[in-house]
Amino acid sequence: MSWNYPPGVTGNEYEIAGPDREWSDEREVYCKNEECSEYEKERDEEVDIQSYRHTSWWSWTCPTCNQEAEFERDDG
Repeated sequence: MSWNYPPGVTGNEYEIAGPDREWSDEREVYCKNEECSEYEKERDEEVDIQSYRHTSWWSWTCPTCNQEAEFERDDG
């Protein structure tokens, strides 16, 4: 099978292949909205997690102000 990727591109890159794994779990997060009454208060919430190699991305929505927030974490 022939792929039409440019030189140096394998097709295994995150932008092409997507995350290695996706799941939901409870994590300690905080709201980044300065106008929210829960701003920067750490709390345990259910988050959606994607991982690729040694990096994971968490996304969640603050139940107080409905603002979406994302966190990136180096797991390596």
